[in-house]
Amino acid sequence: MEMLVFAAFDPHDMLWLGQGIELSRTAIYTLAFFAFWVVFVVAGYLTVLLSISASEVNAQPSM
Repeated sequence: MEMLVFAAFDPHDMLWLGQGIELSRTAIYTLAFFAFWVVFVVAGYLTVLLSISASEVNAQPSM
C-alpha cells in the first residue's frame, strides 16, 4: 500500500485545504510513512481485540 501511494502521488501536486503543502518531498513522505504505521497499528490492535472469545469477554472476575 505504501509503495502504491508513494509511486502514484507527488506531494507537491497535492493540496491541503486549498493550498499547497510547504514541506519538502522527503518530509511529506516521512509523515505519510508514519501515518501508515499508525493505521497498521490500529488495525492490528483491533484484530487482537476482536479475536478475544465471548467467554473471555463475559467472564466474571473471581473475588
